[in-house]
Amino acid sequence: MPGVERLFSLLPSIMRLCLILLTGLASVVVMWRARSLLIQAEKQAYATAALARFLPPEIVPLVAEGDEWIQGRRQVVTVLFVDIRNSTQIAEGLDPKALSQLISSFRRIVQRAAKENGGVIDKFIGDGAMIVFGVPDPSADDARRGLNCARDILRLIAEWHIDSLTSHHLTVGLGVHRGKVYCGIIGHENRREFTIIGDVVNVASRIEQATKQFRVPFLASRDVVSAANEGDGWEIISSEPLRGKQDSVSLMAPKI
Repeated sequence: MPGVERLFSLLPSIMRLCLILLTGLASVVVMWRARSLLIQAEKQAYATAALARFLPPEIVPLVAEGDEWIQGRRQVVTVLFVDIRNSTQIAEGLDPKALSQLISSFRRIVQRAAKENGGVIDKFIGDGAMIVFGVPDPSADDARRGLNCARDILRLIAEWHIDSLTSHHLTVGLGVHRGKVYCGIIGHENRREFTIIGDVVNVASRIEQATKQFRVPFLASRDVVSAANEGDGWEIISSEPLRGKQDSVSLMAPKI
């Protein structure tokens, strides 16, 4: 029939062939684009997973968004150090499995207290830890949250003693200080580390060590106590320079 002949004539056939070719080309482009996005997402996920091995989880998304943290910045933070007392003697009296369980329990307590108070665990240092408040962004209640975190650690350890069957009494020392530091990501791409650098860190560590001298579990600098507006609940126990420091620091302990 004339209509059928025109349908299968040369021009309509060429048009159909072009349409098939365009459809196939569009499909190829879409599949290539989808594959590229998939590869990019896979690389991003791999990079994020690699960063998560070394960086605090709160910092990983910030590093993925830009290079501000790689360049670093200065800001005011509150630093808390916590350390197990007499850990050497405890280690000598425990087999490796029991010691591993003890340290793991301690770290779970620290992680719980830090999470509940919005702290970032900068690092675990053997039988101790360093927790930072005010990262990524400082806030008005950083000092208060740092002090609350220290109190929560003491409370959780006391509760753990009640619930645990261990025969070893775990005691800790805690020191809190506040000031301006450098925060940033340092190291090679295969081994990056989030770090806090500044005299504030050294002073916070010295304050934690001073708990041994004054035989108290918890000390804080007057800077932290004042920033937290908790002056009525604390008392000054020393205004002398800390070990290895020239400037004096007012150390305060909670009133009993």
